[in-house]
Amino acid sequence: TKIYLPRQLIKHISLCVSGSQATTSDANIVLAENDTTISIYNYKYRFDEAYKYLKMPSSAYSYDNSVILNAGNAYARVPIVIDATKLNPDSLYMIPIKIAKCNFPIVESDSVMLFTINFVNKYSGTYNTAATYSGANNGSLSQTRTLKAIDANTVRFYMYSAANETVDNAAKYGVDMTIDPATNNVSVTPFSQCNITNGSGTYYPNGKKYVVTFSYTDLSNKT
Repeated sequence: TKIYLPRQLIKHISLCVSGSQATTSDANIVLAENDTTISIYNYKYRFDEAYKYLKMPSSAYSYDNSVILNAGNAYARVPIVIDATKLNPDSLYMIPIKIAKCNFPIVESDSVMLFTINFVNKYSGTYNTAATYSGANNGSLSQTRTLKAIDANTVRFYMYSAANETVDNAAKYGVDMTIDPATNNVSVTPFSQCNITNGSGTYYPNGKKYVVTFSYTDLSNKT
């Protein structure tokens, strides 16, 4: 599920009944959460990964765990209200939801739905980048970079000196671009420790294109 930062929003999950005929009475469903499923998932699918899924903080979401699937209907939608401002865009979150009780037979009582999210904004995505640089080293290069949504109008990318676009490299090599939605002017600032100055530019929404300039001093003090 995509989460557009930073606003509160509503996403849905679906519950269903199956059979050769429509139901003639309501299905009364009680939902619960099985947190151990997250640990099992991380062990099976992210064992070698540095960053694993976390249980989403309870303060960041809510839903009604008692659901009525009306007679004759095959599906019921359950709204989940998520407050993205209480979440860290660099973390991986899950909500492990299962059917705990129902007045109809539960086909797979041990099944758990793992609800996950992906932080995006209208400026984020994968971009082909081209750069020229001067100073201690002159040259040009091109590379594919991911622009990670940080808030509603800010994306982060990594300097070319970062071999991998991982959270571990964010402090040293992360660069923020904040777009003014009224003018499409771009300010370029360090995400954390990256030594960026004199950063500015323009965002062109028709082609989803950025043209920016900035000064960068690398870890060996070359500018």
